[in-house]
Amino acid sequence: MRSKRDEQDNGQRMRAVTFTLGQSNGSHIAYRMFDADSEFERERIYHLNVLEDETVVLLGRLRGDLERAKPLLEKNEDVLGYSISSQENSGGLVYAHARPPPEVKRFLELPRSYEVFFDFPIESTGDGGLRVVMVGETNGVLQEALADVPAELDVTVERIGAYPEAGGMSWRC
Repeated sequence: MRSKRDEQDNGQRMRAVTFTLGQSNGSHIAYRMFDADSEFERERIYHLNVLEDETVVLLGRLRGDLERAKPLLEKNEDVLGYSISSQENSGGLVYAHARPPPEVKRFLELPRSYEVFFDFPIESTGDGGLRVVMVGETNGVLQEALADVPAELDVTVERIGAYPEAGGMSWRC
């Protein structure tokens, strides 16, 4: 049920929430590759898609010697395929097809359950976390979706408000 505030927002301007997802200490490669001791840094995720078989494909940019990432990716059972376009030990683009950790899968399915979507690219916070912008029609819809983010992902809300129009002010914090 929509509140009066949501009704006032409706039709006026899209809403968005910027939040960070903290780095988990789980054993999945998605966490181990970017923990505090890692030689790789995730810069941004340009796109990702949850497939019907509940695996994920993504395209992102990593920093570090990606030749050293290949053995980690090749011997991990959750990585179903990958391609790397590196730039001489300084990083590059990575395409990956993988089985995500359960809490990440639940997070990525939020757009299937709520009238929201993620604004790409998703940026790295520099400490292994991710800064996400989620867009929806009303604050209420965004708050409902946020309430459904698995607790293991450690959400910190930075901003909630109007989503700026293209060419307007920068949304990213």
